[in-house]
Amino acid sequence: MPNEMNYIDYLRLNKILDAQFPESDNQNKPAHDEMLFIIIHQTYELWFKQLLYEVESVNQIMQKPSLNDNSPELQTVVHRLSRCTTILKVLVHQIDIMETMTPMDFLDFRNMLRPASGFQSWQFKKLEALFGLKYNHRYGQEYYISQLKQEQIDIIKKADSSVISKIGKKIFEKYFVYDTNTYYEFLNKKGEHDWKTLEPRKKTKGRFVKVDVRYNVMINGYDKYGTSDHVELDEKLNITYTIDTNFLPKYVLHNQPDNTIGYSVTLLQAKKLFKKSGIKPINAYIKYDGLKVRYVWRLENIYNEYKDGKGNNGGEMEVLELDAFTGEEVVYIPDIMFGQVY
Repeated sequence: MPNEMNYIDYLRLNKILDAQFPESDNQNKPAHDEMLFIIIHQTYELWFKQLLYEVESVNQIMQKPSLNDNSPELQTVVHRLSRCTTILKVLVHQIDIMETMTPMDFLDFRNMLRPASGFQSWQFKKLEALFGLKYNHRYGQEYYISQLKQEQIDIIKKADSSVISKIGKKIFEKYFVYDTNTYYEFLNKKGEHDWKTLEPRKKTKGRFVKVDVRYNVMINGYDKYGTSDHVELDEKLNITYTIDTNFLPKYVLHNQPDNTIGYSVTLLQAKKLFKKSGIKPINAYIKYDGLKVRYVWRLENIYNEYKDGKGNNGGEMEVLELDAFTGEEVVYIPDIMFGQVY
């Protein structure tokens, strides 16, 4: 007969409850609130473990070639991410318990813990990476990893690259067009950085540092919808910089039809709103406004064109930007000079 399941054994409570060792006791300088401090932070780490468990399961689902908006898989994704939100709320509320410890109570044992710091929580840093905060976007990058062990650094960098390789891989392959502008960076004998394109790589002397692969974005026939970007890999071909796909519209991310207002509708709207008589057909293209986090049709109406004394082309135009989905006016600039007119 197998042993009957026991609550204490199942939860490994003996290990968990015997994992608090106040440093103040070790130094024979008892500080009552250190026990609270330890338990609070151990609880944080347990919740971080659960968050990682949920997020990594979502990443696995998102690796599928396509997901219908009403599919059970996508409902699972929403459910698990909602659970993550609830857990994060609990983590914030734990501060209420921490605040029952006064600053003076904390100072009773703080100096005994140096140089330990919550900044050394590799689980928290891995979560940041999985949620999309890339290493190259961080402030003080060297300090960020300076207090971690190498195996922890490797875990975080692997999570950082998984944002694209897991969630965005299919989107990346479908909408990013290889631009052939691939550069290999070498460090020559003089310590100078030497950039070479793909073909001369074999002939280049020096220590290989990294490769920079350029990509352009092509979506639904729009020319340069969004931006051009690049991927960087280090000398071991590990990803050190990944493309940020935040600018991709939701209909692209969910494999839905393009629901922006059409080109002809945009032109009709512009002709009503422009205030001057143009001398050329209105130039119209769609773009992403990263500052306002929105997509707009940008329309340019050239109403004056001339050359300066040196023969340089220039002129004046009015600019209109319409919300790409509703057609509402969001920006109007009556006079813009363009070209070399001085």
